[in-house]
Amino acid sequence: LTETGETFSGQNRLSLQTYLDRLQQMESLQEVIVWFDKCTARFAEGQRYWFGFVDEEERNDRVRMRFLTQSIDGVSRWPLMYGDSVTVESPDAVLVQIRMYIEELQAHYSCEIVPISLI
Repeated sequence: LTETGETFSGQNRLSLQTYLDRLQQMESLQEVIVWFDKCTARFAEGQRYWFGFVDEEERNDRVRMRFLTQSIDGVSRWPLMYGDSVTVESPDAVLVQIRMYIEELQAHYSCEIVPISLI
């Protein structure tokens, strides 16, 4: 270590919003808004950071979560596991991707289903 004679000021840090704004400009991040039923939102708390969680807002019995993500594909798969207790508000690209996954699942599982008891 070498003394420089300069005084450190811990207040020269970027705010979270400034950091996210710069990151969005550099990385072409897309904002995604997802609504969860409040009782289901607690199950998403650990996973939401994987998808670029920014903030949340509670409204009555719902929780509105905002994400900034590079991967529409990744964030589109995630709500499927929560069934009808989650609603994607925006962008439309996520809704289109979710519908595509649902169609793929319908095609995959439209064959004859063998009851587990017969396996």
